[in-house]
Amino acid sequence: MSDKIGRRDLLGAAALISAAAAVGRPLLVDTARAATEANDGIVSASAAELAEAIRSKKWSSKEIVEAHLDRIAKVNPKLNAVVQLTAEAARKEADEADAALARGEIKGPLHGVPITIKDTLETTGVICTGGTKGRANFVPKADATAVARLRAAGGIILGKTNVPELAGAAETDNLVYGRTNNPYDLARTPGGSSGGEAAIIAAGGSPLGLGTDAGGSIRIPAHYCGLTAIKPTSGRVPRTGQFPLPLGARNPVFHVSLIARKVRDLALGLPIISGPDFRDHSIVGMPLGDPSKVVLRDLKIAYFDDDGVAPPTSEIAAAVRDSAKAFADAGVKVEESRPPDAAKARNGLSRYQPRRWRRGDARISQKHRNQRNLADVREGARGCGRACDGNNHGGPERVCQMGSVSQFHAALH
Repeated sequence: MSDKIGRRDLLGAAALISAAAAVGRPLLVDTARAATEANDGIVSASAAELAEAIRSKKWSSKEIVEAHLDRIAKVNPKLNAVVQLTAEAARKEADEADAALARGEIKGPLHGVPITIKDTLETTGVICTGGTKGRANFVPKADATAVARLRAAGGIILGKTNVPELAGAAETDNLVYGRTNNPYDLARTPGGSSGGEAAIIAAGGSPLGLGTDAGGSIRIPAHYCGLTAIKPTSGRVPRTGQFPLPLGARNPVFHVSLIARKVRDLALGLPIISGPDFRDHSIVGMPLGDPSKVVLRDLKIAYFDDDGVAPPTSEIAAAVRDSAKAFADAGVKVEESRPPDAAKARNGLSRYQPRRWRRGDARISQKHRNQRNLADVREGARGCGRACDGNNHGGPERVCQMGSVSQFHAALH
């Protein structure tokens, strides 16, 4: 790697530009530091660090899994993020991972590392509801392709995480499991539709999560909870085993995605889940670049801190500018430039959505602060049918104010 920067995460961000806002300078609320202040180095470590610790035998997979199960037991009663806990299976797989390592066998890059899975991705033998009562007891017979690939790489599933009904809201609440709360302020939403993943990862209960994204379903929760996430390029990761299936106009914009505390973990996980499975016809075998080969001075980045439609808070605008400066200081060519006619993007999204749903979208966003009842969502969404997805994430009041680290602990302890 040429043109090194002091912080390793920034190097990964250069290769994963979509995650740029999550790196550079310290986040407004440093979730890794919040977990560290809980005096547990295991649950504050990244997935990559845990994988290295297992291979070097600093920690066993069993120790790591137990630490995360303990953390889930401590924080989940207040978060309601993990809705299906697979503790015994995880302990058994951790023992098997440690035994295999003792024989000199390594399953893959995630050998013995715990992970969590969004409850719209099917998992063998574990209930997958998609947040809807019609599937409250549905047990899949096979893993979604991305889930199977994470398992084959050595990942150990701790459980499934909560979603809004049919992954159709920018918050996380449903009639099967109820509402998920933001670990920084339990009165606020972690976003949606991958809100359960964001909440438990931010709280130190999991280092790496698998979710989905169409209109912001992985990126919005990452923003609300101070994490990093990537929505892969269309055609890279199979959606086989996802519920609801991305059909019609949703198909090209609906992707299986990753979320974590560190950008390095996105770079670790993306090659594992990428590539054709010959079941999702839209996936192609496009090569994936190596972040370590990126030369920062060859990159160009354009940024803006206000889209001219929905002004951000001063803190968010400052964080965007700080990230841009960090890239510029590292030798990246940086230019402040807002796309022309940015308001048209909102109008285009509005044409995609039924009118009743668009009116409901505004009400949902406006009421985020009050954590309104799911019934209000249904009233607004009644006109969209039963297959609405994450594309309702464009309301005029999208920003969730995150609290301080001390507020994080006050909420969870």
